[in-house]
Amino acid sequence: MSAKKIICYGEILWDRFPSGLKPGGAPLNVAYHLKKMGIDSHIISRVGKDMLGKKLLKIIDEWGISHEFCRVDENYPTGEVISKVDTINNEVNYEIIAPVAWDFITKEKAQEIYVQRADAFVFQSLTGRNDCSKKTLYALLEQASYKVFDVNLRPPFYTQTLIKDLMKNADLVKMNLAELQEVISWIKSESSVENDAVSYIKEHFKIDKILITKGNNGATYYAMDATYDRSGIAVKVKDTVGSGDAFLAGFLSKIIEGKFADEAMDQGTLLGAFITTKEGACPDYSFEDLKTFRHKHQI
Repeated sequence: MSAKKIICYGEILWDRFPSGLKPGGAPLNVAYHLKKMGIDSHIISRVGKDMLGKKLLKIIDEWGISHEFCRVDENYPTGEVISKVDTINNEVNYEIIAPVAWDFITKEKAQEIYVQRADAFVFQSLTGRNDCSKKTLYALLEQASYKVFDVNLRPPFYTQTLIKDLMKNADLVKMNLAELQEVISWIKSESSVENDAVSYIKEHFKIDKILITKGNNGATYYAMDATYDRSGIAVKVKDTVGSGDAFLAGFLSKIIEGKFADEAMDQGTLLGAFITTKEGACPDYSFEDLKTFRHKHQI
C-alpha cells in the first residue's frame, strides 16, 4: 500500500445502462482507479437510506476505498444517472437525477482534518449544483494542500461564476477540448487555438498546471515550464464512460509519488485507453491486466 493518500469529493451514484446498473460518479471513478494503481484512496460523499445506497457502500468497501465520511441521508435517495450510449460515435449522453443524497454533503470538522492530512484533494464542478454540498466543498478547499479540479461540465448544473471560482482554487486543472473552448469563450472574445487558450487561462486564473484530454487523440499536459504531449492508443472501444477519470487517476498515481511528468502522462494515457475497452467506468481488472495491455500495444 502506498503511503500517499488522495481524497475524492463529490457525487457517487449508479449509472443506469440498458444492460443494468453500474457504480459511478466521477469522484468514485477516480478513487477506484487510484486504488488499482496502489494509492490509498478515499471518498467523501453521501448516499440514500435505501437498498441502492447500501449496495453502493458495500461495493466501495469491497474495493478497499475508505468511505469513513460517506454519510447516509435520511431524506434523499442515492444518486442515479441514466446513461445512453451512442454506439455509432461511442459517445455517452447523461440524465443526471436531482435532487439526491450527494447534493447534501454536510460540513464536519473531522472532514477538515482528514483533508489536511491528504496528499491531494480531487473535486469536480457537478457537486456545486446544490448550495449544501458546494458550501462543504469550499470549506474543504481551504484545508487542502494540493487541489485537483476536474472541470467535468454537466449542463445545466453549472454557472460561469462557479467554474471560474473553482479554477481560482485549483493547483491542477483537467479539461477536455470542448470544456477548454467553453471556458476560454467566457474570458476572451476572439477564438484561440489550444496552446494560446491554455496559456491565457493559466495566466488569467493563476494556474500552474493544466491537463487537456482529447479522447482518441491523446492528451497534453501544460506544466509550469514544459509541455508534454501523448498520442491516443488505437483500441476497439467498448464505451468511453469514465475514460477521462481513469486518465486522471493514472496521471495522479505517478505525480503524487514524485515521478516525472513523462511517466505520469504514459500511465494516464495507458489507463484511459484501457478503460475504453471495457464496459462502464469501474470495470473489474487487475494491475496484471494493465501490464498485459501495455505489452500488447508496445507502450
